[in-house]
Amino acid sequence: MKKLLMILLLSMVLFGCESPKLERIGTPTNLRYEDMILFDAVTDAASYVIDLNDENITITDTFYEITTPGTYTVRVKAQGEGYQDSLYTEKITFTVTYPFKDYAFNYSIRSVVDVPVGSVAEANEIAQITLSGNPIPTTAYTFVNHVLTLKSSYLVTLPVGEQILSVTTNLGSFNITINIFDTSKPYMMSKSEVSTDFSSDVVLVYDLFGGSISGLSGNGITPSDYTISNQTVTISKTFIESVFTAEPTRETLIIGYTLESGNNVVIGYIFIKKAS
Repeated sequence: MKKLLMILLLSMVLFGCESPKLERIGTPTNLRYEDMILFDAVTDAASYVIDLNDENITITDTFYEITTPGTYTVRVKAQGEGYQDSLYTEKITFTVTYPFKDYAFNYSIRSVVDVPVGSVAEANEIAQITLSGNPIPTTAYTFVNHVLTLKSSYLVTLPVGEQILSVTTNLGSFNITINIFDTSKPYMMSKSEVSTDFSSDVVLVYDLFGGSISGLSGNGITPSDYTISNQTVTISKTFIESVFTAEPTRETLIIGYTLESGNNVVIGYIFIKKAS
């Protein structure tokens, strides 16, 4: 009997000393990806744990940005002082793509030159290129050392007018807008309007039909401010920045160019704007 009483007393002491169980804090809601990971705040939460591809990241905000391209699976839980951690949300999966820029150029159906569209430095595979939703043949382009080149044999078959090619790579997509027209006179293949943040030189490509680029003029530009190599003109970023620095209210720098081929003389203009 005494043993039974001792057991009962000991049980009462033990239960009486047990700490009250903490309440569980609420689980985050509305987890989504909209250029960054977002979710709604939880009342009394001091921090959140993001389980990102099985790596735990603790944050105090309700957003988290990812800049590295790839596919990610994420879930989130909340933490608060005086509370148990919340349960995790359901997982969501999303893909972060590389922020490729779009390209635009002019092309004559009388041309015979291939067009190096530009460097796709981060991508290592072109999945497909489509025109109006239909894949173009792989023989229409090359992709070597991260440089995409469209072949003349394909471009001259396109109808006159604006054509938009959609390029899908292993890291994302971008568009190429091509203005197809009919001329046998020299012309600038690059678009006449250029945006710059002064971080790199401005490079312009011409189709000369066997002719030459006589030079650039206007706004104090001199031959030391640019170079001409075959069908390409490179304008120094130092010159461009100096003009805008000298005139802070200037919005556009206009440079003239002259092209010659036989009896054909073409005068045109380049409009260089500060990137917003």
